[in-house]
Amino acid sequence: MKDKLVLIGLDPGTRQTGWAVLHGEQLQAHGTLIPKRTLHGIDRQLWLLSKLQDIVREWQPALLAYEEFTWRSYDDEAERYVNGRPDMERLIGGIQSLALAPPFPVVMGLLPSRWGQQLTGQRSHTKQQVAFCVNARLHTEFKGDYYDNHACDAVGLALVAGDMLRQQHTVGTESHVGGGTYVRPQPRVLVERRYETGEK
Repeated sequence: MKDKLVLIGLDPGTRQTGWAVLHGEQLQAHGTLIPKRTLHGIDRQLWLLSKLQDIVREWQPALLAYEEFTWRSYDDEAERYVNGRPDMERLIGGIQSLALAPPFPVVMGLLPSRWGQQLTGQRSHTKQQVAFCVNARLHTEFKGDYYDNHACDAVGLALVAGDMLRQQHTVGTESHVGGGTYVRPQPRVLVERRYETGEK
């Protein structure tokens, strides 16, 4: 794949949502969206989705990869999708709906253990191990701590999504790799501007 695509990675959560923008293997921007504590219920999800829409409009990504909301069973170590959390279900549904508006990015959900294993080499991994691998590839200084672990996870997820795209050789070929399904998108032009929320 000669053309470098703009990719967005998301680590979604109703309290904190990490995001990152990659152009090829260059980190263009990243951050953590933190809704005000006065926002509750649907207002919180709407605030997060409005900020994500701003990021998508700003960066015009070809692909948006997000971490699926799952839990791991201690009985058989299997990952299962979480039901009964309407706040997260609404947020994930909103993220998926970003594919329906310009620039119509391909939206891909990845299982936490699978993208983490592809990045770190270990199915079970820590936030610090994700940060170590991200730093090694991008020469960044993430710590994987409370302050940057959501943004760092978003960067790691975007790196894995980019790796998966580079493994594809035919434009328009559907693939099932790393727990995600996607169709390779056409390259889009990078908008060379940085997005900063500045909101806490």
